[in-house]
Amino acid sequence: MLTKNVKPRVHFLDNLRALAILMVVVIHVVGYSSSLTPEFTSVILKATVMVAVPIFFLVDGYLLCESTIYKKNDSYKNVVVKSAYRLLLPWVLFSIGYLIIRYVFELLGYLDDYLVVGKSKSDVVLFLYGSVYAGQMYFLLSLFFIRLCTPLLVKLFVDLSVYSSSVVFLLLLYFYKNNSSFIYSHFYIAGGQEPLTHAIWGLQFYILGMLVFRLRFLFQLKMVCLFAILFGIGIALNISSIFQYAYLLLIFFIFFHFVNAQWKPVNFVGKNTMGIYLLHSPLVIKFTAIATNMLVAAPVMVFALNVCIVFLMSIAIVQCMRWVGIGKFMFGEWRPLVK
Repeated sequence: MLTKNVKPRVHFLDNLRALAILMVVVIHVVGYSSSLTPEFTSVILKATVMVAVPIFFLVDGYLLCESTIYKKNDSYKNVVVKSAYRLLLPWVLFSIGYLIIRYVFELLGYLDDYLVVGKSKSDVVLFLYGSVYAGQMYFLLSLFFIRLCTPLLVKLFVDLSVYSSSVVFLLLLYFYKNNSSFIYSHFYIAGGQEPLTHAIWGLQFYILGMLVFRLRFLFQLKMVCLFAILFGIGIALNISSIFQYAYLLLIFFIFFHFVNAQWKPVNFVGKNTMGIYLLHSPLVIKFTAIATNMLVAAPVMVFALNVCIVFLMSIAIVQCMRWVGIGKFMFGEWRPLVK
């Protein structure tokens, strides 16, 4: 029987999101750590880049499948409106905010490259769309584009049998792998992140999340061991696709089986990933990097300090914004009732 009761938060998903947002911070801090050795940088990026953002796509697909199977009470209009408030509203507010801040700094002469001053209106709009002013903003638009496809995704990956859905997923994955270069060649924004192509890229992980929800109880401890073996094979043979999928699923099912505790600090981070994601870059990272490089000489120590300070400062700013009453609106958590 379907239920309309609101389910309690799933703690392992909050814990998983907390790990993912920490990885995102690490990735962006690396960009401000040019003094790190190439070897150290390579290890850090390989441990984070392949799964950080895919985790967010996977979790959203997992939750879509869960809500569809257990509730089936959200119309397409509700999905679009809720997604607009959750994703488009923060995207507009923060993108324009970072644009204005960039414009002021360019006028004051603090930046060497001019991306606002002297640019045409069409260039500014393109740069806004392409997350040139704040590189992380693309994700919100990409996820919104995917959510627009909810009816089709439900028909293909919820209503069909698991076997049929898996076949469709593999066919789509094969098509993407063989046409990704063509897709990216036609959608490219220099210095930015084009949201539509990232939506197409992220769709594979979103669908994977839907399939994982349907198959989650089949993945017992022996399957975790299998993913661990595939993870090792991917590293040993340097096969990025095997490494990425095995790594992603290994992390997911480790959290599913073993990291489902209600740890308040970790759960708080997991519940506030949107705010941390929006706030940590570029301003917090930039000012933190300037300060730590003035005070500390050892590159690895600078990197570690930057990660810790940026992460904690972002959390603090999120909490402050909630205290003054603007966090819910700025982070897309406020929306009117939709009939």
